Amino acid sequence: MPYSDIDDLLKEFKADELAMLTGDPAGQQINVVRVDYARELAEAVINSYLYGRWFAEGEVPPDMLLRKLSVDLTVYNLFEFCYARTEVPTTIIWRRANAFELLKKLQAGDIALISLYGATENPPAIRTNKKYKKRTFDEDLLNKYSGE
Repeated sequence: MPYSDIDDLLKEFKADELAMLTGDPAGQQINVVRVDYARELAEAVINSYLYGRWFAEGEVPPDMLLRKLSVDLTVYNLFEFCYARTEVPTTIIWRRANAFELLKKLQAGDIALISLYGATENPPAIRTNKKYKKRTFDEDLLNKYSGE
């Protein structure tokens, strides 16, 4: 299930602005294929950041934070497609930087997805099959490898 859709983009852009951003200089027709591609790229990035912590137990339900991340990264991708030969506006670059900062915090467990765990519960810990084992070497073992 996608985290955002074209209607979310139309809440931020007028239809003619989105049409121009997707490649129609006249602003008449929105290139839905280009919007979908930009969104798929954005959501692939989101999924890659969140897989180990959030997706290990199943599909993540819709969440406003994921929608925001998807929209911000989709907008960046659309601007990058549109302005490939020129400079992407600074505000769009900041949206992307802030999205990555949020993704890092979600990945680390510093912030949680409310739709999954509620406002009072902690996010799940990352599971591993490794056990903590003190890694110290005694002098005999060190001497064995040092050539003495």
